[in-house]
Amino acid sequence: MILDALAETIETLKKRIERHRQELSENETRAAASDSPLKRGLGGFSRAHVSSWIRRRLHSPKNSAIIQNRHAFSKKAMPMLDPLIEAIETVKKRIEQHRQTLSENETRTRGALINPILKALGWDPADPALVTLEYNVGNLRADYALHGANAEEKPTAVIEAKKLDEPLDGHLDQMIGYAIKHGIEYAGIVNGDLWQLYEVHIPKPIHEKRIAAASILKDEPHECALELLSLWRLNLASGKVKNAKKPVIVVHEEEMEEKDTNSPENPEPITPEPEPNPSPTPSPEPPPGGNWIRLSECHPQKKKAPQPAAICLPGENEHIIASWTAVLIKTAEWLCEKNHLTTDKLPVRVSPRSMKYIVSESNAHGNGREMRRPGTINNGRYYVDKNLGPIDLCESTRTLLKHCVQDPSQVYLKFATVDEEDDA
Repeated sequence: MILDALAETIETLKKRIERHRQELSENETRAAASDSPLKRGLGGFSRAHVSSWIRRRLHSPKNSAIIQNRHAFSKKAMPMLDPLIEAIETVKKRIEQHRQTLSENETRTRGALINPILKALGWDPADPALVTLEYNVGNLRADYALHGANAEEKPTAVIEAKKLDEPLDGHLDQMIGYAIKHGIEYAGIVNGDLWQLYEVHIPKPIHEKRIAAASILKDEPHECALELLSLWRLNLASGKVKNAKKPVIVVHEEEMEEKDTNSPENPEPITPEPEPNPSPTPSPEPPPGGNWIRLSECHPQKKKAPQPAAICLPGENEHIIASWTAVLIKTAEWLCEKNHLTTDKLPVRVSPRSMKYIVSESNAHGNGREMRRPGTINNGRYYVDKNLGPIDLCESTRTLLKHCVQDPSQVYLKFATVDEEDDA
């Protein structure tokens, strides 16, 4: 994997600094020569080139909303992840083309879907020094045992494989249980599409032990690659897994090919360009009369939470509703009508690492389990999970609005006044 070469380059540079710090700190030319291996690791662009380019793009008005772009990972800018991204794309095509036959058999799933990803992450299943297949853990067997520096010692992690589309939840307790019993630090479970990694020894509930979760089908390839880097061999074998950061800078290939006017050969001071002032949607005033509360300030209690009687969305008239579920549904429908919620923004997760969805194109969550009470919006194209209490419905509505870059404080809920309750 090219990431291994980049890690080796960084180690080489670290040793050079430690051994020759004084000489390198005295002369810029020597430091630049020492920097050349890193330049190769960054795809041919020097550190100065990349730093200058990033600063200019950060000050560019057209990139004011770059963090929303789902294609932030350009192969031109991040060549070290190409093999992993290509493996992910290959596996995705195999799932789409051969889903039925792969979902019938675990062995097929492992050979066609799981092994290529493990190999791209530096764990070649054919190399017994790195991976032991059918590893004995007490009376059970783990499908994969991933070894660190010594294959004779206990594994760094064990991975349980299931056939494609098989739900993972029912196997978590067993998988984590035998990892804890035998002192194995990390445990993973995968069905070819869904990948989950757990740090088993931390004293937290099982769902909080999860440190990585990815879906080959649902996630963008670059997002999936970043999540799977928790399983990268040098990362996992270190014993201190670090999660990769999400990219926030859009790298367009044509822009990388532009001449860098701020390079050392043509120095020029960087003057930040003025950021445009986007015109936010005016904060709506609630209709007159009634007990209106902003959604951002609404915090229902578990017991005897009053039901909202109406909702007022930006640019809309008052809509009569009768439940907290209607708050989520009505908000989701409004987002679709205004083109704030589109297919490229799905699925909408309960939290960044959660496999539970608020809105999705299917009536199943990321772990493969079906929604218990699915509702539909956008003419039946999207599914909404309605199996929630008032607190979660309220929080999910706020999360959905923020995901679509809308302000929850611009949404109002109306509750019955004391007099209205008495009249009822």
